[in-house]
Amino acid sequence: MENLPILPLEQILIYLEVEDLLACSLVSIGWRDAVNNDRIWKRICHIRSSKATIDHVQAVNSTIPPTFLDPETCNPQLESLCYWRTVYMKLEHVKCNWHRANHRTYNVTDLAYNYFDLKVDKDVLVTNVNDHHCAVWNIRGAPCKQEMIACALTNTRCKCMIHVRDERLAIVQDSLLQVYILEGKHFKLSYRCLFNQAESASESIPGSPNIDEWYNEAVKRRPTHLQAFYVGKYFIGLAENGPYDNSSFHVWDTVTGKKLKEERAKMISPEIRDPIYNVKFCSPKSDLGKILVCVQHAKRSGNFTEDSYYTILYIYDLTLLTFKKL
Repeated sequence: MENLPILPLEQILIYLEVEDLLACSLVSIGWRDAVNNDRIWKRICHIRSSKATIDHVQAVNSTIPPTFLDPETCNPQLESLCYWRTVYMKLEHVKCNWHRANHRTYNVTDLAYNYFDLKVDKDVLVTNVNDHHCAVWNIRGAPCKQEMIACALTNTRCKCMIHVRDERLAIVQDSLLQVYILEGKHFKLSYRCLFNQAESASESIPGSPNIDEWYNEAVKRRPTHLQAFYVGKYFIGLAENGPYDNSSFHVWDTVTGKKLKEERAKMISPEIRDPIYNVKFCSPKSDLGKILVCVQHAKRSGNFTEDSYYTILYIYDLTLLTFKKL
């Protein structure tokens, strides 16, 4: 095996299970070196684990006994394990801890709240303490609170929703999207927008910490239903206070702060005459720039039963901004 060129060798190894790769590495030093391939082990890591888990084990050192120790070899003839095989071992270590319920508990005392949203990205954890404050924690090692962020609105009809990824924090209160960027150890406000309106409607949003008065004047009808969804850099928001037939969802680029498109729910399949009962977004397993949109219709009949509803599934491509019916 060690005499094969690297590209044909990789094409062979991708068909082997992990157990087979480990068995190959025990045959000889040459076979061990052949299997010690970053591209092979990186592929295995991304097949077996989510990107969030991979990012976490790369960023955060193990602190739960027994802690993970980087493998060392006492034989000078053996090469060190490649980076992605070590990542794979860390992922297996985390998986074992989950299966054995081996964990460490930290009590957070300031979440005296009947509803909270919690998001994690690498070693940053963000949770809303109440309707208008979010706490940012660093969970590398022992968790410690980094800062409290005061949201722009103190009086909302919908629950505050948060999202954090790639040093970017998004907070949604009713139809107000607030995006923060991590600078050093703290998040700094980048921009605010009314995501269910045109970009021009957001030009007059004040930069002051609290904008309740401005929002009450600018938004006459607050939404009673809110969905906030994220795929990579894309934000998809739906904020409505009426029937779904009149609803729209809005696509924004959170990096540039630009609105990309507004999609009316009724126009997804205009040939369907039955009213829309519900619209749901579902996350893909990996960040492919696509989302699953579930549109539930209610049949036009006087008596409603379980058979009165039917659901149609669509794929929405965030790069092309188009629908495809499944």
